Amino acid sequence: WWGRSWFSRPGVGIYLSLWLQPPLAPDHLPRLTLLAGLAAVRAVDAYSRGRASLKWPNDVLLNGKKMAGILCEFCETSAGDPGVILGIGINVNHSVEDFPKELRAIATSLRIENGEPVDRTGLILSLLHHLDQEYQAFLVGGEMELAAKWSEHTDMFGQRIALTRGREVLHGTALGLDAWGNLRMRTSEGREMT
Repeated sequence: WWGRSWFSRPGVGIYLSLWLQPPLAPDHLPRLTLLAGLAAVRAVDAYSRGRASLKWPNDVLLNGKKMAGILCEFCETSAGDPGVILGIGINVNHSVEDFPKELRAIATSLRIENGEPVDRTGLILSLLHHLDQEYQAFLVGGEMELAAKWSEHTDMFGQRIALTRGREVLHGTALGLDAWGNLRMRTSEGREMT
């Protein structure tokens, strides 16, 4: 759909999908991507020798390289009830050779960064714990705190970025997130936008 692929050999990564039916208006649902990113970065930090960081809207980085990604798909049950399929992929025990040559400079895994294998089961349990914790807080009024919590785990603010919107690529500086989790940026022309 986005023209991108996720590469992995069996038994080395974590790939899971969750079905959620939050009692939220449809325009609030995209924030679940931020929520999942926050949970993933906290789980990864518990197993990493380095500090994981978030890249808006759906990537987890370790030492500046992508090691996890989040996708949310909004859909309906056969009865017409809205919901979200939340997909998370984490590079856990991949070696450098597991990545295609063209991705080795931009992708990594916990094993590569730590220098040793990581317990995938423990990481899954940690991820599910953090997902549940953040989801419950989100449902009881923590929506507005989500952007602030997410912002504590990113290094992208103040950095030059290229943002693709449809067929247009905008260049500028990442300023932060608004209260709804939208990225705020200042374009090269000096215009502030979300």
